[in-house]
Amino acid sequence: MKPIKGGSREGWVRFAVSHQESELRAWELRYAKKTGKARLVSQSYGAEEDKHDFETLLLALHYIEKHLWCENVIDEEITTLLEDGSVVS
Repeated sequence: MKPIKGGSREGWVRFAVSHQESELRAWELRYAKKTGKARLVSQSYGAEEDKHDFETLLLALHYIEKHLWCENVIDEEITTLLEDGSVVS
């Protein structure tokens, strides 16, 4: 995870976001470590097209979950797979 050059003074960490239409554009999640703010950026051929700013990383993740992901996994119940193959909730 590298800080983004030209980002805020606090330093940004960036993450690639997987989504349904990855052949049309790339989405990048940027997180400011010091302030806790997040930014979601849409890019086409390396040029930024659209930006969404969020007060927290959690708000950004919920936006991604609602608008970009194929499945809802953030709020899924936690389960554990045991060695014998049984699942514990």
